[in-house]
Amino acid sequence: MGSVRLDHDILLQSLAQAGETSAHDAADVNLSNRDLDDVSLLATETPLLENLNLAFNCLRRVNPLPKLTCLTRLNLSHNELLDVERLGSLQDLQVLNLSKNRLTSVGSIAELQGLEELWLRDNQITELHALQGLSQCGSLKRLVLKPNPVCKTCPDLYWPFLVHNIASLEMLDGRPVGADERDAAAGFLLSLEGRKQLRESGLSSRCNARAAPPVHQPDVWAQ
Repeated sequence: MGSVRLDHDILLQSLAQAGETSAHDAADVNLSNRDLDDVSLLATETPLLENLNLAFNCLRRVNPLPKLTCLTRLNLSHNELLDVERLGSLQDLQVLNLSKNRLTSVGSIAELQGLEELWLRDNQITELHALQGLSQCGSLKRLVLKPNPVCKTCPDLYWPFLVHNIASLEMLDGRPVGADERDAAAGFLLSLEGRKQLRESGLSSRCNARAAPPVHQPDVWAQ
């Protein structure tokens, strides 16, 4: 089956399934598994969306999603995205699922100060420096990265590097992150082996971790 452009019929059908009566006022839309490659209609028809599921489609770009500034939850898993450079404008976003795409870096995701949960598994991220920007996500509590190539090329480094540099993190790849994990991460990064691996990865060996908040179990929202 070929890819499909989102039209009014598909949108109205999805709205009806969600119990929404008005496209303009709709808050929740599920457009997953419809072979969509163009969802430009959303920008003009559903400006107040808060929860949007676009998983299992054929999207290669995020247009016009940056215009949906009320979004708090966005599922773009199982698409064909190469970059997400414009998603940084979605400042209300709290949960973002980008699993199963073709991403090589986090792009403007680093600008999402309210982001609490990020899924990046099964992308094409090969280097740790492509994830450095996540240290700017001051609310990020849950991160799912594995599997990505960087988890295999830097198996001993990726965990302590992310735990140490994302101060708000409470869960990484399903493992809790607390004070003990942060101490262990800092210890490794300051060790001779840790410093060597950082240099080999082209990263700074300086440590700037801050105290982490108490661990809790965030809601899971993934496909």
